[in-house]
Amino acid sequence: MSQIHQVSEDLQYVRQAIGRRERSQQIPTPVAWTVAVYVLIGYTLLDFNTRWASLFLCVGGVVMGLCGWLSGQKAAKRAGEYDRVEARKHALHWGSIFLAVIGVIALAVSRGLEGNIVGQFIVLAIGIIYFLGGVHFDRNFLWLGPVLMVGAVAISYVPRYGWTSLGVLIALGLVVPTWFRGNARQVD
Repeated sequence: MSQIHQVSEDLQYVRQAIGRRERSQQIPTPVAWTVAVYVLIGYTLLDFNTRWASLFLCVGGVVMGLCGWLSGQKAAKRAGEYDRVEARKHALHWGSIFLAVIGVIALAVSRGLEGNIVGQFIVLAIGIIYFLGGVHFDRNFLWLGPVLMVGAVAISYVPRYGWTSLGVLIALGLVVPTWFRGNARQVD
């Protein structure tokens, strides 16, 4: 009977470890909310004041990236699952947004593209990075990435508040899944 009990405990431990691993692949809740607020404010500003939007998105993006990195690191350490190799993968993946934005801006300046078109190309690049984030990390980004990519094109056809609408959609896509995470943990 003791061996059966030991095997049962071992299986339960493995099940919990797998559950923790799946949850750890999700974007930490504070990061999701921070990005959602950033996107909501930044995209709304694009509809009303592009100068302030550019400043906000530039400075806020760097601050948000640093805060997201620290918050993610803290969440992984708190869960007892901090892995430097995995942390480096996340940093390189999500940090590539910064490189994509710089690349699009450099291309836009060299080609004399207008601001709104530059924004659309940036959103398209971020959509691709989000989608790949869904492939490698958090499955929620598998649909958020294509929404961003389609939204980048759709902005041209929405007569009013296109950026705001896209910002609301992305913010909801980031925040709503965090509402259901607590229930999943209670099941374990």
